[in-house]
Amino acid sequence: MAHAASADGPASVEALAQYAGMGVRALQRMFQEYVGVAPKWVLRRYRLQEAAWRLARGEPVGLARLAAELGYFDQAHLTRDFTRLVGISPGDYQRSQQEPDSRR
Repeated sequence: MAHAASADGPASVEALAQYAGMGVRALQRMFQEYVGVAPKWVLRRYRLQEAAWRLARGEPVGLARLAAELGYFDQAHLTRDFTRLVGISPGDYQRSQQEPDSRR
């Protein structure tokens, strides 16, 4: 799991299976048994957590470049996954992290 979460970790289930020295199907079965979800789900969550972290840092982030760096086919796929998980678009999330907290 640590390899999947590392910055240069695998972008695909196939890469993770190769790193683990097993076939894709064996890795899928093992994840289902011990983690309860598919390895693809775990890798996607790591990528989305990385996206959220980068967007919240306050530095300018190009979404197309971020999508490519995180292994997404294009910006639209990143935006769809991010919005589904977080509830708002990456751009809206980035703005929300940089606005002062009005509840203080």
